[in-house]
Amino acid sequence: MPKIIYGLTFLVIAFASAVTVVWATDVSSTIHQIPVLLSNNTGADATNVVLPLEVFGQPLVDDFFMSDDALNTEVHEGVDLQNAPDVPYMPASLAILVKYAYNSSGVEETDEAQDGNGGDITLPTSGAATYEFAFDHQARSLRLNIETAAVAEWVTTWEYHNGTAYTPLFNVADSSDSFQNDGLQVISWDIPSDWIRTDTPYGGSPGFWVKVTASDISSLTTAPLGTQAWFETGRWWTFTDTVSSNEQLLYILYLGGEDLRSTHYYFPGSEGITTPDDASIEPASTYSLSITSRITTGVTASGTDVCFACKGQNFRLYKSATNGITLTVTGAGTTTLNLSNVATPTSGEQVVTVVDDGTNLILMATGGGLTIGTTQTVGGNATDWTWVSDESAYYMDSIHLSTSAPTTLYLATTYANFNDGTHTNTAAYTGMLGLDND
Repeated sequence: MPKIIYGLTFLVIAFASAVTVVWATDVSSTIHQIPVLLSNNTGADATNVVLPLEVFGQPLVDDFFMSDDALNTEVHEGVDLQNAPDVPYMPASLAILVKYAYNSSGVEETDEAQDGNGGDITLPTSGAATYEFAFDHQARSLRLNIETAAVAEWVTTWEYHNGTAYTPLFNVADSSDSFQNDGLQVISWDIPSDWIRTDTPYGGSPGFWVKVTASDISSLTTAPLGTQAWFETGRWWTFTDTVSSNEQLLYILYLGGEDLRSTHYYFPGSEGITTPDDASIEPASTYSLSITSRITTGVTASGTDVCFACKGQNFRLYKSATNGITLTVTGAGTTTLNLSNVATPTSGEQVVTVVDDGTNLILMATGGGLTIGTTQTVGGNATDWTWVSDESAYYMDSIHLSTSAPTTLYLATTYANFNDGTHTNTAAYTGMLGLDND
């Protein structure tokens, strides 16, 4: 994720209720509020900052603070009754089933960890025995339903895989008490800065891996067995245009009551969204594409893989330089268009648009002007679409593709359409926010 400021600290102050004021978005119907105080202690001013707040989503749903689609939520900055601005945000995930699971013998138990059948997750049963879980996202917690509690005198330790080796997790809190408590238990930790998606533990099984190891066993009379396992990201993603050194920001999360919005922003990080190839969304010779997002102009990540929208090598709309956007379209020939000085607005989103009317190919962007080139019929019909990947955008509002079919793909963060992006981590995340297609 671009420009996450981990030096910022934040404090969830308290829950409150009975909100009765009207803000930039009317939050008078909400029931609860969570004030969150953020402090920039990095020693430097920062602009265009992605701020992950440590807030779990599932407990907010379980305790009726928000609905499971999180559409009855809002985030404001400050308490100015007249001008408190809305803050771009993506809610924390709910409980998402683990992606992979392997027992101490290296036997895969993914089905067992996902299916909810009683007592078929074979947790550690001896000294140095392990169990490994993989998640679709960096996660702050594992939720584990324990069918049979351990009767044991032992110690369990938790580690994560950084792509090279397992290394200890910090600030681990384990409500299961080393699997000695049955029922739904939560193991949480601090998210490491070097935690990456990897398939090193088990080839062909990429994910964010954690491992628990049993040790110092003096007795074990009953081995623990699990029923089902989930993870939570534990992060409510927000964004600020600027935060000065030693400045404090007060964000307020408004929750509950009637829906306040019909959409959520999506914070794509480095992986973005992938939509599988389909004949109905081939751009061919006439099409229009618009992407509304906060693009990462002014940061160093650039290149042909830093995609706003890419379809193999035949259509590549990408960040080509610090403030540049390039479009390369290949059909019978190749047309390349460049916008070399795209300005970042003080706040809000930018729109990048590509139009081919069969005569001219046009590239334009908010703050970057317009350029025109030779039309091309896009080839590469057997390749997937990739959207807002590799730090091309801080957050995304919508992607709208109209093709000559004519079929419209609308990748908006709406209840009905968001999950058209079927990259596994995107689908899992949005699905657990209640954002699946109907």
